[in-house]
Amino acid sequence: MFWFAAGVVAVSLVLSGCGTEAPPTPAPTPPPGPPVSTCASKQVVGVLRYWEDGEAKGAFVIRGSDGSCAGPCVTTSDDGRTLTFNAQADIAGDGPLVYLSAHCPDDSSPEPQNLISWNLIGKTIKYNVDVSGLDCRCMAGVYLTGMPKFDSSCPWGYCDAASGHGCASNCQEMDLLQANSRFALVNVQASKNAKADGWSKQCRISPNYRSYGVGKSIDGSRQYRIATTFRNDTAPDVISQVETMWSSGGQQQCQVQSSTREDLQCNATTALKDISEQMSRSGMALAVLNSATPWVDDNQAEACRSSGKTCNLGGFSISDLQIESANDVPCTGPPPAPTPTTTTTPQPPTPQPAPTPQPTPVPVPTPSIPTHLSTSV
Repeated sequence: MFWFAAGVVAVSLVLSGCGTEAPPTPAPTPPPGPPVSTCASKQVVGVLRYWEDGEAKGAFVIRGSDGSCAGPCVTTSDDGRTLTFNAQADIAGDGPLVYLSAHCPDDSSPEPQNLISWNLIGKTIKYNVDVSGLDCRCMAGVYLTGMPKFDSSCPWGYCDAASGHGCASNCQEMDLLQANSRFALVNVQASKNAKADGWSKQCRISPNYRSYGVGKSIDGSRQYRIATTFRNDTAPDVISQVETMWSSGGQQQCQVQSSTREDLQCNATTALKDISEQMSRSGMALAVLNSATPWVDDNQAEACRSSGKTCNLGGFSISDLQIESANDVPCTGPPPAPTPTTTTTPQPPTPQPAPTPQPTPVPVPTPSIPTHLSTSV
């Protein structure tokens, strides 16, 4: 995961007509569903309630890596709707990292075969996020990876696009969100070993820098909602475009994060091809991270440009995770401009010129033979 790659510049793309002052339609509250299950495994930090096409489901939250916290680094609420990363005591490794499993494992053995993987082609994933406790250089990461990768030396077969965490194998990655209260971006990544065309393997898109941050229209100091749609307009098993809708306090901003359309600023043909193939083959697993490793991408936020900034070791939460099969989003990118064509208006046939009138010939009289010249036989 590329949360510490120095020198990478995010591309800002705000589509005309996508930002609006009109309040969004409130997201319906998901039904509570049955009580969440329990699991006594030391590998599990809690149970997360999520909804798939309106059906309440439960996932066991697996401890992927530990941080250093005064108490538990990661907890879930009693109703399972909220996953909370608590404040850290100091920077320890890459920070607390969790995955989701469909099965309560035993205390000792990882069970990568039970990780929950989703094929989100043609679907939308949405959730609330509160990063108000994270200041500059901290990063909340919510992302999909091609794990489990069985050649990975990480527990549970962890892998990402950067072969991170000191043990991971390389695989496809889709960063649904990298954020703190000052800055945020979405990053569509191909595997570092895959680059089939001339475009960058990454499409790093952030909300317009004037619209995201503390007290701004997408307010990082309060909870907001984010919905990411993986459109498949060209073929059922191919992601043609990734769109993200940010909703905060009556404000909305929609962005095309990446597309196979060459007319857009960020073309992600390679990345979307990789992710489409991974999702179609075996799905992608959700990973959530609280990183205190200095995140330099937020230098693009004016509040984070000071060279002396360090992470405040804060926490964050996500809640009401939903997956929907509807292949739509409230805002889409403008279609490519049509190729101009010249339309010929039918003209009436050109009349043939009238023939030039010819003078009437004057009749020539037939000469008569005088009688005295006539002969007789």
